[in-house]
Order: sequence, then structure tokens, then C-alpha cells
Amino acid sequence: MATLRVTHTEDIVLDGRQQGSTRTMTFENIEDTYTRTFTFSQQALTSLYSTDAAALSGAVQDDSSVKYVRITNVGKEAIIINIIAETENHWAYEIQPTESYYLYSHNLAALADKTDDITTTEMKDLKDVDEVKAYCVRNTGRVEVFIASTGTNL
Repeated sequence: MATLRVTHTEDIVLDGRQQGSTRTMTFENIEDTYTRTFTFSQQALTSLYSTDAAALSGAVQDDSSVKYVRITNVGKEAIIINIIAETENHWAYEIQPTESYYLYSHNLAALADKTDDITTTEMKDLKDVDEVKAYCVRNTGRVEVFIASTGTNL
């Protein structure tokens, strides 16, 4: 087992004063990593990875074991990340070139809501992440995925 250490640093000086900070996160008991760079065609919804505790392989992860995910746009066009939770709840987020999107635990994920009032019931009914896809509106998309997880629950 290994320890994954991730450090995020903001370095900015405004009016002669440092406004940034450094945050280090530590993820213990990491037993598996998955790294892949995807190239996908314009307007092709591409699966980056999915979760299924009973059928683990390459891009299929155990959702309860995933501790850290980084999705980085390494292409020249904006991409959209589509995160799908159980029962087809999902949300999308656009990532510009050189930007990254981070996911941590895949349990109790938020869901997109069509209204501007989130009810208490919705907050109690959060779902696990089942799949993450990417989409590029213009030209070819390129994305790098890094996943770190603890041992499986098999």
C-alpha cells in the first residue's frame, strides 16, 4: 500500500501581499492507479471510466474504493465532463484547455437539479458515481485521466 500526496498551490501577489495558499491532501492505503490519455472525435460522447464493484478491469473501478480522480484537458478545445450517478442522475461541467476537474469519493455524489430549489429530500437521496464521460463540441478532444483507489471490496 502507498500514500498519495496531492498538493495544490495558488501563488498570487496582489498589492504587494501574497494572497495564495498551499493545501496538501493525503490519501492513505492506495493500492491501484489508473492513468490514460484519451483522444476523441468532435461530438463523440466518450466513456473515460465507469464503476462496478463486481466487474473490475482497466477502466472499470470499484466506486467505494476510488479516493481521487483528476481529469485534465490536455487538448486545444474546451471539453465537457458528464458525470452520471445511479438511476441516470447526472451533471456536466466544461473544462477549458489546461484546466483540471477533481473528484474524490464516489459515494454520495450530488446531482444536477432542473429547478433552483434543492429540497431536503434531494440532499438525502445522493447517488454513487456510475460513469464519467467526456464530450468535445468543436474539433478533437484530448483528456488525461488519473485515478487512485484503495483495495477493492471483492
